[in-house]
Amino acid sequence: MKKLFCFYEVLVIACMALFSCCVNKIPEKKDDKIETVKMYNLGPDIFSDDIDKFSLDSITGIKINDNIIYFLPPIISRRNNMLIYDSTTANQVFIYKEHDKYGYYYDSLRSGKLKKASVDSFISMYTTAYKNPFSKNDSLVSSIEVSNHVTIEKYIPKKRETNGYDTLFVTYDNLLKDSYFTLSKAGDISKNKKLSRFGYFLKETESRKEKLYYWEMKKDVDPDKKVLEDFIKSHNDRLIERKE
Repeated sequence: MKKLFCFYEVLVIACMALFSCCVNKIPEKKDDKIETVKMYNLGPDIFSDDIDKFSLDSITGIKINDNIIYFLPPIISRRNNMLIYDSTTANQVFIYKEHDKYGYYYDSLRSGKLKKASVDSFISMYTTAYKNPFSKNDSLVSSIEVSNHVTIEKYIPKKRETNGYDTLFVTYDNLLKDSYFTLSKAGDISKNKKLSRFGYFLKETESRKEKLYYWEMKKDVDPDKKVLEDFIKSHNDRLIERKE
């Protein structure tokens, strides 16, 4: 699994470097604000019947001033019990301006051409921002303050459904309270705290194996500002060329 992440990070760096090599230098601005997060999605491996095998995807979100950039994970498949990278889609990038309704996809391993897309559609498809982890059937059974900024809550359903979950775990981390990014807007608003993780545990039954699903958001190391600025300048130049 660590090799998968290392390979993905190399692809991301290579993708960004590709755009930066053909543009002019931009003077650094002292007031530039950069935020970088990683959003994880863990669940039983959909390609395997073995409950001990899990699939883990991550999306990197970067905000520099009013520019938002998402780096999407490589798309993989399984062939003869081996993970296969889809080299035609591994470097997908989505970029847009804050408050804009539309953004643009890049895929450096294909043509590198712009593809316009709805920001809301992208957020709905690739993140959990518009999902609500809670339901009216949830009952809070414990709330523990692990530290002065982290709270963990445990919920169980008031009425268990046949294919429903047995336990919902939720973590709030107020170190993320000023983050542009979110795991769930509804989750943040409901407690006026920043949701950093939520997960569902399903016990083993006669009709299913034990399962765990969770989603998590963490702060990540900020990339090189110069590379980001070059990438954004290249993107803006492409937009100008596209309109001419």
